[in-house]
Amino acid sequence: MTEHAAAAPRSEMKLLIALLAVLIFVLALLEAASAYVAYHTLGEIPSLMYGLIVVAGNLGVLLLAWRSRRAAVVAALLLALAVVPYQAVLTVRLFRVQAEAAHRLPRLRGAAPDRGVSRRSDWIRLP
Repeated sequence: MTEHAAAAPRSEMKLLIALLAVLIFVLALLEAASAYVAYHTLGEIPSLMYGLIVVAGNLGVLLLAWRSRRAAVVAALLLALAVVPYQAVLTVRLFRVQAEAAHRLPRLRGAAPDRGVSRRSDWIRLP
């Protein structure tokens, strides 16, 4: 009976470690996606800084997980809360601007009458 009682905490500990690993992995994926989107929303240099913050933060979380699992969970959640929501808001804004541009550009390109001179849309290449 003592072997069964000792086996239960060990299996619970393995389950907790596995859950911690899954949590850190999922949060790291969200943060990596946010760093990727930062290139399109903030620009090249800020996205590089975002990427460095995400990599350094996740390495810190992994080192912290070695010592204290609770502190690692808190640090991983704080890092994700610092990075992901702001980029999510900027991504929504980016999609709205792109949708509005896709809606307005065809009308703007066809609106000017052809008077024999080159139209502005001929020398400005818009995506």
